[in-house]
Amino acid sequence: MTLPEDPETQRASPQALLDYADGRDTESVIWFLARDYDGLYERMRETAPSILRIWRDCGLVSGDGALRPAGELWQQRLARPLAE
Repeated sequence: MTLPEDPETQRASPQALLDYADGRDTESVIWFLARDYDGLYERMRETAPSILRIWRDCGLVSGDGALRPAGELWQQRLARPLAE
């Protein structure tokens, strides 16, 4: 199976998660990977099972530190005032 990897498609996952949380009595939301695992992936490429590729581009920030559209969305949500 091939999943699209463009930045706007990647933004859809945290968007769906945050929208879901907004509609419920959610106290917190955690995104497991803040930054892509590019460096780790490259070091392990020759010996790691191919399934590890799914972790390479799951971050809100790219491996070189650039904020992705998903990261911009995350920061916008963090900037909102807390509900009373």
